[in-house]
Amino acid sequence: MARRRFRRKDLKRPDEFVTQGWHLLTWAGENSRQLSWGLAGVVSVALLATGFVSLRSARLRQANDELGRALGEFRSGKYADAATQLGDVASRWQSTAPGRIAALYAANAELKAHNVDAAISGFQALAGSSNWPSYLQQEVLIGLASASQQKGDTAAAASTFQQAAGLDGPYRATAIFGEARCREQLGEKDKARELYQRFQLDFPDAPEGELVTARLQQLAPAA
Repeated sequence: MARRRFRRKDLKRPDEFVTQGWHLLTWAGENSRQLSWGLAGVVSVALLATGFVSLRSARLRQANDELGRALGEFRSGKYADAATQLGDVASRWQSTAPGRIAALYAANAELKAHNVDAAISGFQALAGSSNWPSYLQQEVLIGLASASQQKGDTAAAASTFQQAAGLDGPYRATAIFGEARCREQLGEKDKARELYQRFQLDFPDAPEGELVTARLQQLAPAA
């Protein structure tokens, strides 16, 4: 490969890096005001972004702290008090994940305190949300079905259990079993038997296994 030969006049030319650097310094000197404004704008945006992230983190910490205190009442069995506190947290922090979790626990607390109408209202408000992952949607529907069952609306409970069973999540066995019992209470024996058989097939090790076997014996068609 031929080596490039530099002529004397090439060596006298100004270095490109030095030339470009000099042009940049000259431009900066001539446009110092615009440059200052631009840098100030960048710094302002960076400070605003940092402040927003810090504020958001602080709000989430506060929301989680309030949720934790309210859940203490729930875990100690003081369901009426827990429902009130959790409802307050849900109202104050409704746009955050802790606020939505508080709303779910508030509805559960109302149900455990036998405030069935309040529980149904709470679960119904949550059932229309599209922000929930599948397993939490399933939990909401299970709660709503249980509340409807306590109120005596067995048909609505059966339908809601059926919806819950169609979602992916850890409460599918509860949903199928719940619908089977509702269908049995409604006199829909064939549907109840089908659901008990499905439960028995899909969840052979479930603790309700013996009860399901007994119910199937009771629902066996006459020979």
